[in-house]
Amino acid sequence: MGSKPAPDPEFVLRGHRCDVQVLLFHPAKALLYSGDAGGEVKVWDLQQRRANSTHRLHDVQAGVVCLKILTAQQLLVTQGRDGVIKSWKINSDGAPASEPCQVICTGSYNFCRFDLQLQPPSLASLQPGAADPQQQPEQHSCDSMDSRCEAPVIAVAGSDPAIVEIWDLQRNVVKQQLKQPEDGTKHGMCMALQLFHAPTEARPQCLAAGYEDGTVAIWDLSQPAEPAMQLRLHTEPVMCLQIDSHGTGGVSGSADDKVVSFSLDFEQPCMHIRHAAVLPKPGIGDLALRPDDKIVASGDWDGKLRIFQYKKLKALAILQFHRAAITAVCFNQHDSRIASASRDGTIAVWSVFAL
Repeated sequence: MGSKPAPDPEFVLRGHRCDVQVLLFHPAKALLYSGDAGGEVKVWDLQQRRANSTHRLHDVQAGVVCLKILTAQQLLVTQGRDGVIKSWKINSDGAPASEPCQVICTGSYNFCRFDLQLQPPSLASLQPGAADPQQQPEQHSCDSMDSRCEAPVIAVAGSDPAIVEIWDLQRNVVKQQLKQPEDGTKHGMCMALQLFHAPTEARPQCLAAGYEDGTVAIWDLSQPAEPAMQLRLHTEPVMCLQIDSHGTGGVSGSADDKVVSFSLDFEQPCMHIRHAAVLPKPGIGDLALRPDDKIVASGDWDGKLRIFQYKKLKALAILQFHRAAITAVCFNQHDSRIASASRDGTIAVWSVFAL
């Protein structure tokens, strides 16, 4: 740890009346989106440091557990624990439209956040089990979904949370189901997931999935019968994971007391633990990997935001403000800021430029 005292938040955003569960910086504007356990999403102006607007996008009992933005289509995609994922057109001020332009009924009611990734149409047509667009009925979808553009796909834990479903957002259909092999060890529910591309010449689309028994599995979506590789990294359920921008490794957090950095070798294929950082108290609510893959932030159940060097997990700083467990952490890709949200209803925005 350095000799300098840990910085205070640059500023704090207050306004949510219940647990804040998810954060998302706008990719092009000085805006921050936050979703809470009561189904509300707030759009914060980071220059004025106040909420521009508040919107109830999911039922009050379902909350909002995940937010994503499709930049080219100008869509905000939201998930609640109500079994649906909704797409909303984004207005010029950053606020979502009053009505969703697309609703996907996933039947998923757990806390596992979906992930979203674009893939070129040429890749989509090669996916095993991909639906023939000529044979698919018309689905209710956003007008801005252009089949000539990269096709968005969504990964989400299904109605059976042990099965991960891959949805075609453009056609509103399930493309694939990733089922744990019948003759293998059962890992339980999928608790965290991320789509990414393997660092091989073909760059197949892959999925990292963290399970209830502490296992992280890597699925190659071009060969989905069984995981390409897997390793039990934790003794408790995986709560969060992040794969680096090169697809060569990642970091995972759990209900246990460890943050684990791991490598991925697609040639072998195999996974290896690089390093593990042991926390004084158990429970990691969320992880965020900075876009340059240099540092990782761990939002922990003890209310502290811990900053580590990515691969070796060397401790860099402990940031403290929240009075309850941290539930969400998010880096701004355009500056040095990181935002943390908590069950205490507050959002802290920190500057970590010096780290």
